[in-house]
Amino acid sequence: MSNSYFMIFNIQKFVSYLVLAVMIVLAVVSCDKDDKRPNDDECICLYCNRYGEYTGNETISGEVLEVLNFTMCPNPTYDVIDLIFKTADLNTVTITDKAGKVLLKQSFDVQAIAINVSSYSKGKYRVTVDNGKQKSTLCLIKAER
Repeated sequence: MSNSYFMIFNIQKFVSYLVLAVMIVLAVVSCDKDDKRPNDDECICLYCNRYGEYTGNETISGEVLEVLNFTMCPNPTYDVIDLIFKTADLNTVTITDKAGKVLLKQSFDVQAIAINVSSYSKGKYRVTVDNGKQKSTLCLIKAER
């Protein structure tokens, strides 16, 4: 093969890595600038109304939604969050505060659940769902009335 083929391949590879790096930086900066999530790079903050419709100003790509194994709404919430799982497999739900303290860890084998968080203090929490094959984490914002 010619040198130009390898040069084009290397340029495409470089551009792919550059695009990935820019996407990561934008995700971190956009979430950090508003302090909308706990200090964890794996935590995604998605605003969602009680009907499951995303309401934040940011555009959410289908790729981001595809890698999540659950949906959480509403976010922010005052009292109850609904978790809708992609599958009715055994899903372990863990809620932790910013310090990493586990507030809830429970397994469910249903498609959807409601969790009462009204006793939680105002602030940000991590909601992690692990189905044994995939683990996803979203930021939960608990608001006060």
